[in-house]
Amino acid sequence: MDRLMTAYYAQDLTAMAELYEEDDPNNPCPSTEDEKDELNKNRNEKWMEKLPEMMSKKPSFIAVGCLHLVGDDGLINRLRKEGYKVEAVDN
Repeated sequence: MDRLMTAYYAQDLTAMAELYEEDDPNNPCPSTEDEKDELNKNRNEKWMEKLPEMMSKKPSFIAVGCLHLVGDDGLINRLRKEGYKVEAVDN
């Protein structure tokens, strides 16, 4: 968790994605690919069904868990593929 928080505060999406995919034998709560899909990919698909309509009304700030941001199925990539401008908010 410390490494994930460090990557998050550094806005290092690559490091966050690598940590998410890391196969650590010491992980006290490992996830299967199906569990990862259920936690992130599938939930991101549901977000993508709602976000365009919500954002069409006005500029929007969307807060989600940090692992919803990363990877090909992450919200940042998905929104950018749809033509949206996605920017980090500075601390």
